[in-house]
Amino acid sequence: MSDSPRPQILVVDDEPASRDALCELLRTEGYAPLTAKDGVEALARLTRATVPLVIADLKMPRMDGLALLREIERRALPTAVIVLTGRGSIETAVEAMRHGAYDYLTKPVDPQRLLLLIPKVLEAQRMRRALHTIQTSPAPPDARLKRLVGTSAAMREVFELIERVAASRANVLIIGESGTGKELVAHAIHELSARAAQPYVSVNSAALPPDLLENELFGHERGAFTGAIIRKQGCFELAHQGTLFLDEVADMSLATQAKLLRVLEGHPYRRLGGTQEITVDVRVIAATNRDVSRMLDEGRFRQDLYFRLSTVEIHLPPLRERGEDLALLVRTFLADFGRAYGKPVTRIAPAAMDRLLRHPWPGNVRELRNAIEHAVILAAGDTIGVEELPASLREPGRGPGRSEGMYLCSIEEMERRLIAEALARFPTRTRAAEALGVSLRTLYNKIHRYGLVSREPRAEAAALPAGDPEPVGAARRVDSLPRSA
Repeated sequence: MSDSPRPQILVVDDEPASRDALCELLRTEGYAPLTAKDGVEALARLTRATVPLVIADLKMPRMDGLALLREIERRALPTAVIVLTGRGSIETAVEAMRHGAYDYLTKPVDPQRLLLLIPKVLEAQRMRRALHTIQTSPAPPDARLKRLVGTSAAMREVFELIERVAASRANVLIIGESGTGKELVAHAIHELSARAAQPYVSVNSAALPPDLLENELFGHERGAFTGAIIRKQGCFELAHQGTLFLDEVADMSLATQAKLLRVLEGHPYRRLGGTQEITVDVRVIAATNRDVSRMLDEGRFRQDLYFRLSTVEIHLPPLRERGEDLALLVRTFLADFGRAYGKPVTRIAPAAMDRLLRHPWPGNVRELRNAIEHAVILAAGDTIGVEELPASLREPGRGPGRSEGMYLCSIEEMERRLIAEALARFPTRTRAAEALGVSLRTLYNKIHRYGLVSREPRAEAAALPAGDPEPVGAARRVDSLPRSA
């Protein structure tokens, strides 16, 4: 049994029966409930001691839930709030969310929805506290890693790989979604290497058609084609004794891949229209956001080129899998853009931070960076509020037929959330698979795809059935799980 203290939750309701029922539910699930009969009593408790979560009814005497929420916001108390409302008071609940409520539930409360929501709120509070406890600007393990920020286990592993591979001559393949910082990693490897004083040249393989890309890589002689009025050195020559970064390398045509492979194997090449053979000493760092395994299987990415490029592979995690780094990134970007625009913006309001914590960040760190820059530009004082955030964060869309509190996101993200909830809710993966309406093998494939973990005993893995996974996946029967955000 864990020795960590049970999370405290303050239940605020003027109806003793409702208050007692919620407390009993929370005790059964391992939480430590506290009680208050109205907002005045709740505020007194919150002033004396920090409670991470408040569950408050909206309609109460003396001080109702909305007034309590406004006081919590005004005093910047470090607590999150879930409000409870009757069916006829949804507009008031929406107003409560504008004042920083994490979410709202209608009465009578669905216990399963509440129990799925509480861990999300507590995790959001943990990350919000992390933002306010960082006293100095974050720095990676080595100052030469520059703009790479993070203290999560995944990013510490990336930092260690960068430092270890930089000292070698090995080619490196960086794999990660768009916006995760692949070029930052490439530049950090160059800066930490013995080639740091030599050229660093970057080319985006997806930005040019095949003939122009080959010209960019290998150059041409004067008169090689109409308009070639001067000799042009290619990127390989420009990066001689330094580093060449090939972004989106998997987007190259097969013909260009073949020519690239010959150079990587040490063969000389010629500029377009030239006769002189050129040999270069270049370290190649490549990157892609593609599913490399699938491209290899489909024959769209040469296996021999893949092996040449991937002497060392570095996988960059998406931002949604390194939520504990969000606070560090926000602080870093606030400092950067505060200096850039000459604004003393140093804080972010709790309600605004909640929006950041709940967003799935499909654009990863790049999207977060743009959101903070947008907010700093609009900020009138030293604090960013919800109103300064981009529209996608300020007013998340709601889908028709969705239960209240559920924001729109991609189908893939919804599938990931549903699987994560099922793994947390059920004691075994077999039970989770049954609830999701998929085979156990399909569930294992999805867990691997999304990088999810569960409290599964190893014994069940041995019971995997033989054969191929089902082709449909978890989206086939999502109605068997509670519809909670």
